[in-house]
Amino acid sequence: MNSLLTEWYGKEKSLTHIESNAQWRAKTLQADTYSFLSGHITWQAQQRRLDKTWHTLTFLRRPDTHVISHLAWVRRLAEPAEKEKLERQSPQIRAIVEQLATRDLGNPDHLHTLVEWLGNSRSFLFHNTQTHYLSGSPGPDTSALRQALRNLELVTHVGVTERVDEGMHLLAGMLGVRARWAQAPKENAHRSAFGLNPADSQTLQALEPLICYDRLLYDRAREMFIRRLHQWLADLEYHSPNSYSTVNLRALAGRVRQSTIPARNKSGFEQQP
Repeated sequence: MNSLLTEWYGKEKSLTHIESNAQWRAKTLQADTYSFLSGHITWQAQQRRLDKTWHTLTFLRRPDTHVISHLAWVRRLAEPAEKEKLERQSPQIRAIVEQLATRDLGNPDHLHTLVEWLGNSRSFLFHNTQTHYLSGSPGPDTSALRQALRNLELVTHVGVTERVDEGMHLLAGMLGVRARWAQAPKENAHRSAFGLNPADSQTLQALEPLICYDRLLYDRAREMFIRRLHQWLADLEYHSPNSYSTVNLRALAGRVRQSTIPARNKSGFEQQP
């Protein structure tokens, strides 16, 4: 998604991974220098730093596959090839990596003890992270979920990564951008999940404390996305002599308005990890 939006707005007007940008962290970044900003930042952070002229975007991921991907990414830091990267991490992250590396992540019993250790040590790196980003709460609870749901309603464009192609075509239609791709490319993909299996019911049961609120948040996001997609398709039907009874990506791509992004159109993009 970052690559597509950077292509739309141009490299010189785009800045991604802003959470690692020194100027953003020092609060000296001139946001109006850019038209597209992307990063792992909370809703409150972008609300404080960006004015009301910015559009906000977020794509949520299915919580089970999301937490497994996150666990595997951090577990990978224990591999010999990642030694230098591991040494740059905080003591808390290194402790989490050690806990991951000493367990068989394909064993639900080992996952249960891992989740217990994370909670007891107040290490909330994996706990309902999508709820965290939309609520701002470091250890999400029911109150944080309610806040995340309220904030979700304020996001200009909501998508789900499992339907990213339709979501990007919908976004292109909203912004008036030429859709020149056949399928959105996958970014940050990893091969090994270290035995973690999202199709295994016992694995999911062990991981449930890490995703219980994210499940509810994701369900609401998916409902919002489908509703907005259907409304956009209905608008296209009304304004076009042609009719389409199904969501067909080639039809969507061909019917997106063929114009460029207006200079005043800016986007702040919250990408989930």
